[in-house]
Amino acid sequence: MNGIGYSSKYSGKYVCKNPSKYKGNANNIVYRSGLEYNYFTIFDTSDKIKSWQSEEVAIPYINMLDNKMHRYFPDLIVEFTNGNKFLIELKPKSELDKPKKDGKKMLRYIENTCKWNQAEKWAKENDMHFLVLTEQDLNNIR
Repeated sequence: MNGIGYSSKYSGKYVCKNPSKYKGNANNIVYRSGLEYNYFTIFDTSDKIKSWQSEEVAIPYINMLDNKMHRYFPDLIVEFTNGNKFLIELKPKSELDKPKKDGKKMLRYIENTCKWNQAEKWAKENDMHFLVLTEQDLNNIR
């Protein structure tokens, strides 16, 4: 991966190297995948990042599978030193394509679509851009 190690750790507490950049409780940052761990490390240590936070905001959305209101906690909010702000979801690339068959993957795809449509609206209302980043974007974000 061109110099970026991929953590095989599945989950744990992230130890923040620059707690002054973290908006929220820097002692309570939890990563739920190796992908999250690697992005957290990049955002925590990059000189291009002014501030970041993980799962600190809840966005209400209606899931069209059950027509009920739910809460979505996007993975990150990141502000770059140039002033650009992003609401970010991290997903493996394999989860972005619409499944060819019905089943659990299709249900997850529909639920994610509901979440991400609302996240895009929320981001615009808060002067941000919404992005879904994958393992393929790791080298570009540095």
